[in-house]
Amino acid sequence: MRIRIPKHVCLLAGLGLAFAALSGCTARVASMIPEATTSQTAQPNSPLYQNILLTDVGGEESTLEWAEVGSAEFRESLVQTLDRAKFLSSDPNAPFQLKAFIIEVRRPTAAFTVSVNSFVRYTLLRSKDRGVIFDDVLQATRTATLGDEFIGIERMRIAVEGAMQANISTLLERLRRTVVP
Repeated sequence: MRIRIPKHVCLLAGLGLAFAALSGCTARVASMIPEATTSQTAQPNSPLYQNILLTDVGGEESTLEWAEVGSAEFRESLVQTLDRAKFLSSDPNAPFQLKAFIIEVRRPTAAFTVSVNSFVRYTLLRSKDRGVIFDDVLQATRTATLGDEFIGIERMRIAVEGAMQANISTLLERLRRTVVP
């Protein structure tokens, strides 16, 4: 038994796939920025309050290409998030420095339900003596389904952005819990 698919359905599907391929799948900055809750925002009495300078941000080039997360986009997401959460300092002599390195973004090649895991190493240092306050690999996951997006490449982008957003949110929680010696 053969199933016949009308030509207009094939044409629409082909146009959708072509548009998705041409539009690219690089993660968007705004989609990686979590909403900072009060439990994730620096308190004025914290030594980290507006005292962190974001220094090095990146990842292995092959990891960034596979994940389709650019260093510039990830950096900008971190800058905006840390600023909104009252951790970021614009002073180049800030008391603390934060480094972020994307270790891995695990994603399937294709699926109707896409789960993406992000692994980012965050290192918080004291600027004056380069003493390590924490050096942690944080992991976060986001799942996107057909209900989020019908086109597979867009569903993958949503899951990647969501995993990075969740990872940055986990960083905010980690910073809020940090006790500075």
